[in-house]
Amino acid sequence: AIFVVSSVLPPPSAVLPRDNMGGKGKDKGKEKGSYKGKEKGREKGKGKGKEKGKRKGEEDLNEEDKLRLREEREAGSAEFFAGLPVGELTPEESHLRDVLLAAVGEIGSARLSIVAQREEVRQAKTALGLPKGTMTQWVGLRISEDLVLITDTSVTEPLLCVAGQEHEAAAAQTGDPFEDFYSALPEGDFTEGEGELRVQVLEALERNGGSGRLPGR
Repeated sequence: AIFVVSSVLPPPSAVLPRDNMGGKGKDKGKEKGSYKGKEKGREKGKGKGKEKGKRKGEEDLNEEDKLRLREEREAGSAEFFAGLPVGELTPEESHLRDVLLAAVGEIGSARLSIVAQREEVRQAKTALGLPKGTMTQWVGLRISEDLVLITDTSVTEPLLCVAGQEHEAAAAQTGDPFEDFYSALPEGDFTEGEGELRVQVLEALERNGGSGRLPGR
């Protein structure tokens, strides 16, 4: 069954005398070790600081604070949409619509999260000032004549497709969860969850002498 989602809201070095070569090797090893140690410490420190900051922030939020933040986000979203002109798109909205249409024209109908990770789409969203988590609502309210979001029993999130091609888009989906997962990851960067997992893996390897066995292998 198919349902249309309608959200409203590097000079070689000189040859050293034989008796000096050992000293040079030691110095090189020392410098190399020192550099690697510094890099490790820097990465570890950054990762730990980020994790600690996140955990501390979450622990400091009680239910009342969470509710307040949610209400503030909702109010900000409502204010954003209320400030948009009726019956026409702003230049920034038109640009975002155009890059979305170009993306769908290039890769075909796709999950909204995959399309939204494309650099040109991210830049267009930033230029528009679209509040976080409101892309579905914006598509439904502002550009439903050009693009629509549909859901189907074989997928877990809305598909972005050209208006009028809903049935073709749903029929073309194979629902490969592995491909969908990796395709949704940002290019040239880690997601927050990936960053945290990377830090944990590096720390585990350090505790085990630099190597370890993966579960199930």
